[in-house]
Amino acid sequence: MAAKAATGGAADGPAGTLARQIGQASYAVSDAEVAAVRTQTGSERAAFEIVAAAAMGAGLLRWQQGLAAIEEAGDAAP
Repeated sequence: MAAKAATGGAADGPAGTLARQIGQASYAVSDAEVAAVRTQTGSERAAFEIVAAAAMGAGLLRWQQGLAAIEEAGDAAP
C-alpha cells in the first residue's frame, strides 16, 4: 500500500502525477501541479488529502526500506 501511494499508482491524471512527484522528489512539486489537482478534484480539501496520502506513503515506504536494510545488516554481522 505504501509503495502504491509513493509511486502514484493509485490515480491517473494530475492526481497521479502529483502523487508520483511527491514520492520521488517532493521538493520539486510546483504550485501549478497542486492547482491542477485542485481543478481535477474540485476541492482544496481533496487536493490536500492526496498530498498527505502520497507523503505518508512515501515516508512509510522509506521507513520499511530502512528497517529491511537494518535487518539485512544484522543478519550479515558475525
